[in-house]
Amino acid sequence: DILFDTELSQSDSEQIAVHRSGSSTLLSVLNSSQNQVYLFDVNGKAIPGFPVFGSSIPSLGDINLDGYSNLITTGKGGHVYAYSIEQN
Repeated sequence: DILFDTELSQSDSEQIAVHRSGSSTLLSVLNSSQNQVYLFDVNGKAIPGFPVFGSSIPSLGDINLDGYSNLITTGKGGHVYAYSIEQN
């Protein structure tokens, strides 16, 4: 079954991952050629503030135990990026 259909700016968005964080399920899409990570809820709605810079499949979790999820990804050169996820 198709849950949702969306069109991204580039057709080479090649890696999709499902993340469960708390009671939320989110979908990430990595476009490594553009160094962008997209994030969607299970209904296909883009999460505010995304896409963000990143070149690896992200991990999600509450890294500082404040009750809010964070997306962790890396960039070239070994840099690690942590982004807050705004959700309603």
